[in-house]
Amino acid sequence: MAKEVAIPRLGAQYLIDGTVHEVIQLTDEVVTLSTVTHLRPRYITVDSFMSDLKRRNITLFADKPGHGSNALYFLHPEDPKVIEAKRKKHYIVTALKEQGNCLPEQGTKAIIQRIALETDDPHPPGYSTLCRWIQRFRANNNDEFSLYKLRSPLPRGRKLSTEVKIQLDALIDEYYLKLDERITVHRIYEYLDGWVKDENQKRAGGWEPMLCSPCRSTVVRAIAKISGYATDRAHLGAAAANKLHEFHGKQERPAAPLELCEIDSYPCDIMLVEILENHKHRVLGKLASLTAMMELNSEMVIGWDLSLTNPCAEKTLRALRMAVVAVPGEEYRRGIPEGLFSDGGSENANSVVATVLDRLGIKWTLPPPKSPNTRPRIERLFKTFASWLHEQHGTTFSNPEACGDYDPARHACYTIENLVSYFREWLEDVYHEKKHSTLHMPPRVAWERGMHHQLPPRKVSPVAFNSLIRGIEYSALSGNRAEFLCLSWTGPNLGRIKAKLRKGEKAICYYDPTDLGMIWVAAPTDKDDRVPAWGTAKHYQPGLTLTEHYQVKAQIAADGKQFDDCEPHLVLWRLRQRMQEDREKFMARNSKPVRAQKAAPSQPPPIVQPLDIEKPWDEVDSEPWRVD
Repeated sequence: MAKEVAIPRLGAQYLIDGTVHEVIQLTDEVVTLSTVTHLRPRYITVDSFMSDLKRRNITLFADKPGHGSNALYFLHPEDPKVIEAKRKKHYIVTALKEQGNCLPEQGTKAIIQRIALETDDPHPPGYSTLCRWIQRFRANNNDEFSLYKLRSPLPRGRKLSTEVKIQLDALIDEYYLKLDERITVHRIYEYLDGWVKDENQKRAGGWEPMLCSPCRSTVVRAIAKISGYATDRAHLGAAAANKLHEFHGKQERPAAPLELCEIDSYPCDIMLVEILENHKHRVLGKLASLTAMMELNSEMVIGWDLSLTNPCAEKTLRALRMAVVAVPGEEYRRGIPEGLFSDGGSENANSVVATVLDRLGIKWTLPPPKSPNTRPRIERLFKTFASWLHEQHGTTFSNPEACGDYDPARHACYTIENLVSYFREWLEDVYHEKKHSTLHMPPRVAWERGMHHQLPPRKVSPVAFNSLIRGIEYSALSGNRAEFLCLSWTGPNLGRIKAKLRKGEKAICYYDPTDLGMIWVAAPTDKDDRVPAWGTAKHYQPGLTLTEHYQVKAQIAADGKQFDDCEPHLVLWRLRQRMQEDREKFMARNSKPVRAQKAAPSQPPPIVQPLDIEKPWDEVDSEPWRVD
């Protein structure tokens, strides 16, 4: 019995590293398991799985549902096999009851004939057949479910030859389980049939036997035998396989406000424009991105950032700042949550965000890898917002098929400032005030009821939050200007800070990674005396995030790699050669003897020397016409 339990079965559950896993796919080489709470695949070779079972590193948690009993089949009384099992039981019970659990041959045959006449059974069992039924019935403790005839585990129909079986497996591995080209099952059958015909042509007239081409159903069954998550992942890709096999339970709603929040980002499906001079505009494209932070008890959005900035750490910090910073008159709105749930994207899973959340005392939870549907409530917010956004001018819809003949660029008319204003009004006056389908009340009412008879939420001052996210750089002040990150800032008090610096000492520069338009500068000897400085690039630095600046620098560097200085260097060298030739010609003309003229006895003739352009500039006489 222990050996039977140790064999892995589809649907059986095992305890691995303290987590319950269920077998979702089983092949001759690999056992594919997933946790029972969400899709998180785990692959273990059969040999390793059996070895860990023997060592008790893996233990059976729950066997396959219905294993060891056929009771589930009897829930369908119309099943022919169930009807057949009840027919067998009628023969067995009647024969044993009337003969005192004995089976004399003549008496048993008479009972079989009588039951056949009573039930109008055209095919009654023979004496030996009834004995086999009774033997199985008694071996299973008189369990009628054991009389149900299970499907035979033997191969169906004609068995494939070894060569055809090997070739079929190779075609499935080489073509079907590849992402390069989506080969269908029918195409695999055609390839196999073509290979068999080609092989038979080679064997014609030889001593080797001809091969039989399998039917299409055989190929379908061969692929269905290995079907499962791993097969779909190899054939369709990770995203399609996760969507096909995804599962999750309903998320519990927190009991109190600010107990748990979700944060995520959404690319807005709308084209934006930029207003130029003379009332002209330029289409920027689909660049806007929304980062929102939702409180799960009331489903209020307590922090958000809508801008042209791509999802990044600074965008997450902007939404977090709106949620946790204290604002006069809004003591009972927003606050610091106890827990925050996000995805594992780089905009959230980074050291800057982790440090700020840790200092604020927020418990940060990341979902398991490759589980995109672990934030259902904020995804529903984005879906609601998208449905409203798809009604506006310049929308790109969710895909080109939905867009159809509509030209978003032609109808685009909103700037990012317009979109931010529209979203704020939609969020505060529509979404927060409209009755929620699961709350049965508006989110704002749910928040107010949750905060009733409670102290104001915990918050931080703007100065305290800014100090949490502040970055530090060092710069040598030059002409009332601080420079680092390939940017520069200036201010009226930088000269006073520069006077405090010792020789070779650099000033301390505090910057906000969410806005590089302004920094604070201090001397190392007096860190409390911090003065502001503003970015010199007025049209670039205000509102610029550190991630955006790095992306711009990387793009400029990438563009610069497309060009080199080979051609200018060649032109410079040829120009140098022509200039040298012109000089030699000039020297040759001036070296001819010239008839001397009589000069005044009181003043000798001036000595004129040609300018030597080969000498460095500082070695050439600056006044060659002067006579000593």
